[in-house]
Amino acid sequence: MRLCFSIVGKSEEFPGAVEIDIMAGTGIEGAMHQLVKYVNMVGTPVVGKFNNYSFLIMEDADPDKIVEDFMEDCQRRREEYEASDEYKEYMKKVEEENRIVEKAEKEGILPFDCIDEDGWNESLSNNQDLYGMCGHRYAARWANYMEKAMAEGSKLEDIAEQTSYDADLEGITGFMYGCAVDILSHVWVHGEALRR
Repeated sequence: MRLCFSIVGKSEEFPGAVEIDIMAGTGIEGAMHQLVKYVNMVGTPVVGKFNNYSFLIMEDADPDKIVEDFMEDCQRRREEYEASDEYKEYMKKVEEENRIVEKAEKEGILPFDCIDEDGWNESLSNNQDLYGMCGHRYAARWANYMEKAMAEGSKLEDIAEQTSYDADLEGITGFMYGCAVDILSHVWVHGEALRR
């Protein structure tokens, strides 16, 4: 059986106990059963953390009771957090972000000065999934924002970076940004300047 923990050393917090490190990706049930077997075999208590929850496991401990207590504590902490002002503020932020994303999705593909309609349409048809459509909405929105800023007298090199952030209403990834630069460099009237 492969161990789900490694021994760190003697515990400073609990003299006589061994501090352990439960390996990432380990399930709580399997970890507790394995740790109780280890404690019973060596006769030394262990101290460890699992998802910021501290355990002190003594000989003849009931692993199922440890798991039950852990789950109850997780539920209690969750309920406390959901009742907190911090959580309420977080949920307000999430709801606002969701409204912005919904608006961006409804807005669809904004018009921009496209010099290769066939290339743009082919790219759109090849990216009909949610991820691909989000990236294309971003590219079109970004081009649209840059065009508006340039129409007001700004230079592309002065506004490209800021408008890239302004156009990010849906939480794009770095990969989406790279794809947007790539597609705009081919189909947008100012694409080559943007690429450079």
